[in-house]
Amino acid sequence: MKTKILLILATLVALAGAGVGGAAIAGAFDGDDERTLSVSVGNTAQPASGDTQLTVEDGIARDRAIALARAATGRVPGRALTVEAEDGGYEVDVRDRDGRIVEVLLDGRSRVTGIDETD
Repeated sequence: MKTKILLILATLVALAGAGVGGAAIAGAFDGDDERTLSVSVGNTAQPASGDTQLTVEDGIARDRAIALARAATGRVPGRALTVEAEDGGYEVDVRDRDGRIVEVLLDGRSRVTGIDETD
């Protein structure tokens, strides 16, 4: 009997913890299939106004997004703005040192496969 009570209590505690964790995770997303990380990834001395956060498409883990942003800014000096999944790989928008937005395409291993200057 004592074992059953402990098992029930443990289950209730686990479910309550999952509910709290789920609420915290849900709060990290804005409902528009993307979220904003309070990190600045890039290699410019002064980020442009509004370039101090990285917008990440839902489904891309935080550490993965930061690694992709670092790989992109390693190839195109500037500040990473967004990370998105794109055609089996990823796309990172970088504001380069001249203020232009450059799309850096990466594969699943964070290797740069292409660069597209959009501005």
